[in-house]
Amino acid sequence: MHLQRLRVRNWCQFREFDMEFSPGLTFLVGPNGSGKSNALGAIRWLLTGENPNEGVMAENICQEAPESEAADGSLWLTHRNQEVVITKYLRPEKKKSTLHVNGKQEALGERDVCAKLFELLGMDGGAINRFLLIAQSDIFGILAEQPETRSKTLQKLFDTGFAAELADLTAKHDNGITLTD
Repeated sequence: MHLQRLRVRNWCQFREFDMEFSPGLTFLVGPNGSGKSNALGAIRWLLTGENPNEGVMAENICQEAPESEAADGSLWLTHRNQEVVITKYLRPEKKKSTLHVNGKQEALGERDVCAKLFELLGMDGGAINRFLLIAQSDIFGILAEQPETRSKTLQKLFDTGFAAELADLTAKHDNGITLTD
């Protein structure tokens, strides 16, 4: 999965925020209070549907936003050569979340959007929170896991389970041929 762009309106302290991502590992860096956690929280909300902050979702609406203005977010990403756009709304409340894949609407409504996205990514919200959107305080969490648990999770995350199975089969059928220089 490659995040391409995040756009939010009236989310936490952001009246309007639009950020594009370059390929590779992304770090959000800035002084305390600059919005790093809220930008990450918006991504978490768009990918998992979870409220990244305490309280109810409506409390994430920017306090400076007039009641007449929308509060929403969109996340553009690519995954396995598919272009995905997730859009969710805090206000107006009657607008439904949408998931578009390659320009076609694939899901409508919060529950269906999350289910379809998890299916598309091959992982649920828990895996997204543990391995893709890592909070500063959780950066070493994966290292504290038992090696077998960590290995299985990383195999699923990086789709390397097949490679491990192939290596096991190769080892079982090794006929002991030795090549000399």
